[in-house]
Amino acid sequence: MHPPTNMTPPSDPSSGATSFVETFIPSNNGNALLSYYLGIFSIIPCFGLVMGIVAFITGRKALKTIKEDPRIKGGTHAKVGIGCGLIGFVFNAIIMSIALAVFIEEMSKKK
Repeated sequence: MHPPTNMTPPSDPSSGATSFVETFIPSNNGNALLSYYLGIFSIIPCFGLVMGIVAFITGRKALKTIKEDPRIKGGTHAKVGIGCGLIGFVFNAIIMSIALAVFIEEMSKKK
């Protein structure tokens, strides 16, 4: 079976042209994608402390890369990753603080 002849080849990254998928998923900016996914998943209790920090750091790196080369996409993914990472970090810090306070109080009751 032969491939269809009406298929267009993928766009050449050096040409500046972006495909439809590249517009929504910035595959040429790994830090933006990593920041985005870690930021979203940073809301998971216990894991969010680390994921939130990494999401923030990689998001900042992605924005720096975009500032240096505006042809690179992923600014929105990086910003969402930074925001969600910070929210996830704060949320997890509060949850862990409450859990620690309850644990300490329960331990002091047993004495």
